Amino acid sequence: MPIFVGFCAFASLPGLPLAMAIFYWGFFGLGAVILVAGPWIRPVAMTMDSAGVTIPLGLRLKPKVFLWADVQAVVTWESVKHGKYIGVLTTPEYRHRTGLDTKRGGRWMNKQLGMPVARTCTFWNGPPREHKAVIAASWRLAPQIPWVDLAYGNPFAQGHDPAPDGDTK
Repeated sequence: MPIFVGFCAFASLPGLPLAMAIFYWGFFGLGAVILVAGPWIRPVAMTMDSAGVTIPLGLRLKPKVFLWADVQAVVTWESVKHGKYIGVLTTPEYRHRTGLDTKRGGRWMNKQLGMPVARTCTFWNGPPREHKAVIAASWRLAPQIPWVDLAYGNPFAQGHDPAPDGDTK
């Protein structure tokens, strides 16, 4: 952020050509606005309904819909450098049908994580309370689908719905 402010301040100096000042203000000023507004414009990490799970794949790509029939488990996992992720572990048939098991980068990521979740997860760094609410919603919508929790540890057994306050029922 300080670099954006610094370049905008530089663009305000007298004697700087107008075209360069407009470029600096446009490029670095817009960068500062995006950096500050980023947390508020981030898409929802994941939505679930009776049909399945929808995961947005960024601001420019269409969200990916996974039917419950194609889902083996809902997963959370943590990257050492990039934070927590949430997504789905799809069936081998789905991965083969959609080509997820043939993409080179996906195979590398799947090997690193020990399960095939490449291109079926998104960044999510919700608080533990929200995390437990998502687990509870998942179990209510699809009780047959297990939750694999590699990000927070797996404190709840399948079917033991965590209460919203974090206590088990």
